[in-house]
Amino acid sequence: MDSHSSNSQSRGSVKHGSKKKSSYANVVTSSRKEYAYDGPVVKCHRNKLAPRDTSWSDLNPGRRFYGCLDFRDSGCDFFKRYDGKMCDRATELLR
Repeated sequence: MDSHSSNSQSRGSVKHGSKKKSSYANVVTSSRKEYAYDGPVVKCHRNKLAPRDTSWSDLNPGRRFYGCLDFRDSGCDFFKRYDGKMCDRATELLR
């Protein structure tokens, strides 16, 4: 197993024009990126620092994750959850 298999979750990808892009790019919106790590730094598949971000999508409001800064331009699909799934009540309150 490679080092990325146990530490990250990859989403599927979709084609936009001639470039292949991660499908999570279509559902994740955020307002603030943090380079804060609770241990070793987190890097994407291309060995660049991956900031922590917060999702405000309908499916995952308030959930934090690490992701590649260049996922829209380079197609890097690195994605790693920072926290666990919220309970249904917390998700509803954030909507």
